[in-house]
Amino acid sequence: MTAAADGTWSLPTNVTGNVIHSYTETSTLGANTASSTGVTLYSPAAHKTLQGGSGNDVLIGQPNDTLIAGTGADTFVFNPGFGKETITGFDVTKDVIAFVHALATSFTDLGIQDNAQGNAVITFAGDTQDKITLTGVHSSALQASDFKFV
Repeated sequence: MTAAADGTWSLPTNVTGNVIHSYTETSTLGANTASSTGVTLYSPAAHKTLQGGSGNDVLIGQPNDTLIAGTGADTFVFNPGFGKETITGFDVTKDVIAFVHALATSFTDLGIQDNAQGNAVITFAGDTQDKITLTGVHSSALQASDFKFV
């Protein structure tokens, strides 16, 4: 696979099954080769537990998954229809939650409140199906810099 002039690239895949897929990236420029510091974890099946490791991992949530942050700066990616997700171990100083524009385009599009257990719950206007619960994180700790909109 070759990257575009701006450095972006994509890997079209057709993943199926009830397993968690793990991807790492390696890039080569001339004689120089570099590998990603983390992995990308994805499962097309619902109700999975995806756990980050020591690198900067990307965890892509599906309906009703549990996503567990590792020790690196992790990114949690959400597409429409992800259901009710739980993120454990989210570190507001380094981890990021990324939404595709079909869900939200800015921090102001998010509803963030604490539930009865004191965990931050993220919702979207007009969407009663999708929500994210951040265990151990209070809503007051979250800032716009904790989110990306792609």
